Amino acid sequence: DGIRDVAVTGVQTCALPISLATSLADRVWHFDPTPPPDENRTMTPQPRWQWRPEAVRTFPARFETWDRENFGLRSTLIHAHAQVALDVLGNSPHKDVLIGKDGWLYFAIPKSIDAYRCLFAYQPAELQGEVATVRERRDWLAARGIRYLNVWAPVKTNVYPEFLPGWVKKSGKVCRLDQWLAAMRTAQLPVLDLRPAMRAAKQDGLAYHRTDSHWNPRSEDHTSELPSRLHLVCRLLLEKK
Repeated sequence: DGIRDVAVTGVQTCALPISLATSLADRVWHFDPTPPPDENRTMTPQPRWQWRPEAVRTFPARFETWDRENFGLRSTLIHAHAQVALDVLGNSPHKDVLIGKDGWLYFAIPKSIDAYRCLFAYQPAELQGEVATVRERRDWLAARGIRYLNVWAPVKTNVYPEFLPGWVKKSGKVCRLDQWLAAMRTAQLPVLDLRPAMRAAKQDGLAYHRTDSHWNPRSEDHTSELPSRLHLVCRLLLEKK
């Protein structure tokens, strides 16, 4: 045990300076082989030192933000963290992504999964307010010669629930969207629920990519004509008004 403890301590003692030195070297020579991740945001520019009092006061925080986004081997470390979380621990490396069955990914943004599970219901007063809002929009558009159709595009969870993790189950309550649609139809307001059409479309091919949250009319040699069908349905419905 003593030899093992010494060996572990030695590895830890050497690992820290080596990792720091490698990170600093990459900061200078840029040899990180991993492409930078697509973060879909503007990275923080390197702050410039200025002698103005406000600039001096904020420089440490600005430099720390820039340093966090530009430390050496950042791309490789981010990739390694994601791979360990996904392949070793079986966890999602991102808080807004839910890992489903067979490699399917879903958005897990706040309340999205709760909405699928029907955990939150409209109160009667809320539904009355929703009806009043939609009616006001319809009347405002009608006064300008514009026909109004409220179309609800389904999220991925409502079209491919079979690939969700086993713990994601319906609560047995009425979902908010179903409450909303029922209230609009009772008030004879123009609405179109695309969930049945999308569920039918997936029989001819994937309607969504496994790792994407957007509609996918063409995937893996399958072609879905859903966009053109929906355009025709909407046009016919509006022409009947």
